Amino acid sequence: MQNEQPAGVTAYIRALVPSASLLGGDEVEHTLTSFLRTVQANYQRGWDLFEAQDFEAILRLWQPVALSEYCDPTHPEWSDKLFYRAMVRAAVMQLFYAHAQLLMEGDYETHTIGAFRALSRLARDASLVEDARDDVTLSDTAALAQDQNLHDLLIFAGQWFEQFGTTLFAAFGVDEASAHELHRLIAARERSLAEIIERFSRLHERR
Repeated sequence: MQNEQPAGVTAYIRALVPSASLLGGDEVEHTLTSFLRTVQANYQRGWDLFEAQDFEAILRLWQPVALSEYCDPTHPEWSDKLFYRAMVRAAVMQLFYAHAQLLMEGDYETHTIGAFRALSRLARDASLVEDARDDVTLSDTAALAQDQNLHDLLIFAGQWFEQFGTTLFAAFGVDEASAHELHRLIAARERSLAEIIERFSRLHERR
């Protein structure tokens, strides 16, 4: 599989919203255009902050897009755009880790709700390694690395969930049924990803 980069974000935006690159003074930029520019600009910076464990800075970095409907790897917009979905997934992963870590330091309501929202979006993401085979922007190694990162996050999330339990979520307005369903989904997705990663790794070794 080739490891090519897709057309730059500007070319993609022009194809998606032709008028976006020809804005006049009285025109309003399409919300997806702004979202993509921000994600593209912040992507590497986000990983640098994650490596530095600067979780407050991660929240500040992603705050402009965190509440957007597009900040969700399960959004229909990304169903045929795996390269951009991977970037969005990375942003949501960083948001979850940041909220989960900062929850231990205070501001429980903000970080509980933020962590639950991010984790819900990640756990619902049913995209698997096999999807990447149709995406020329990802090598097999890159596709596998993405799922390994998500698998590691789900393991951490399961442990984190056990530590805090549904009681904390309920205290801030998350109903118990939703919390239990998320816990179930985390476990199911973790098992599924483990099986896929093992199968994909064996297949890669035989090539």
